[in-house]
Amino acid sequence: MYYEFYADQFFLEHVLTDCILLSLSALVTHQAFRLHRIVLGGVAGAFLMTVCVCIGWPDLWPLCMLSALICAAGMQRRPFRWWGAQFFALIFVTFCFGGVLEALNEWYGFPVLAGTAVAAGILYQGFRRHSEQNGRAGSQAHVSVTVGETTVQMTGLVDTGNQLTEPLTGRAVSILSPGQAEKLLKGGWEQERGMCLIPYHSIGKSGWMKAVIADRMETVYGGKTVVTERPVLAVSAGTLSLKATYGIILHPAHAGGR
Repeated sequence: MYYEFYADQFFLEHVLTDCILLSLSALVTHQAFRLHRIVLGGVAGAFLMTVCVCIGWPDLWPLCMLSALICAAGMQRRPFRWWGAQFFALIFVTFCFGGVLEALNEWYGFPVLAGTAVAAGILYQGFRRHSEQNGRAGSQAHVSVTVGETTVQMTGLVDTGNQLTEPLTGRAVSILSPGQAEKLLKGGWEQERGMCLIPYHSIGKSGWMKAVIADRMETVYGGKTVVTERPVLAVSAGTLSLKATYGIILHPAHAGGR
């Protein structure tokens, strides 16, 4: 049995596929490979793979993938462990891509190019969401806030984008959800404890938030415990998360950062 093999078509298809695989592996490992390096890696990997198929050594495909990775990452000095992690991620992404592509072809009869595009989109969305979920999980903190004789424990989100400060003193400001504020503060707290106004700006809107100076806040984050005396806490007008996952958005300074 004989098969017709078009080396030019095989090469171009593998350039596209290798560029997709390199991009997906960079997403998985949180690397920032430059576009021209990814294209260079795709060309190098596809060229070597075409040569290996022509001479009858297709089983050397891992070496072709390694060469593509080296071209994409650049010949910089990096630990062996880094290269091992990148190569493992690339092989993992390759098997995932192959499985999705084969399923699309088997179930829906997708042609190669269409199946490649759809498989890349599916994996991109899956890996991106997984990365975002891991990022959110890594930013969670356990927070305990005390106002008077009331202490409330809640889950906090450490947000490096939260750079709110109290205008007069420049002190860091964290943001309480309305639900947690109700647990901590009695009605009429503005007159009883006093309040300050915190200006804020976000996409499409700006305004002022009422803020209270609590007595104490204890934050457990990244294996460290940070105690803040008399922290400034603004009260949000709306919920902080759709599923009420977080009760407070922490200023980095309240979690041991700056």
